[in-house]
Amino acid sequence: MKRFITVIACAVLLAVATAPSHAQTTASANVTVFVESALEVVNLPGVLNLDFGSVLPGASESITHGSGVDFQILGADNANVVVSFTAPTQLTGPGGSIAFTPDFQGSSSNDPASANPVANGGTRALNGDGHHFLWLGGSITVGNILPGIYDAAFTVSVAY
Repeated sequence: MKRFITVIACAVLLAVATAPSHAQTTASANVTVFVESALEVVNLPGVLNLDFGSVLPGASESITHGSGVDFQILGADNANVVVSFTAPTQLTGPGGSIAFTPDFQGSSSNDPASANPVANGGTRALNGDGHHFLWLGGSITVGNILPGIYDAAFTVSVAY
């Protein structure tokens, strides 16, 4: 009987050892991400403020966008960005306000002559180097007001 149990046990072990195994296979995939360049808008060296200088009451003055403030957007190559800005319509000072009409234009090349008007909240394309150029000019008409400094802030922001 002992021998019979041993033979049965060996048969079971042999059956388990020779049983066909199940097929197994694997696959893999790479997980990647490309992190875009940080987005920023900077003033280019040169004219940092739109300064009309000294103006007499009753005068009108203009500064073309190409002679005004230069900005540059820096970001990912060939990316589209949304440009938003807050442009004043009045410069305020000690004697009331002076009407201001902004002239805000942009181009993918650093050439004001190739610029076109920038729409607030509009999309602009960065060039192959990840740049876009913006220029701020404008015009004022000074009424019969008190002497002093009249000013307002122009702000520009960009987002992917």
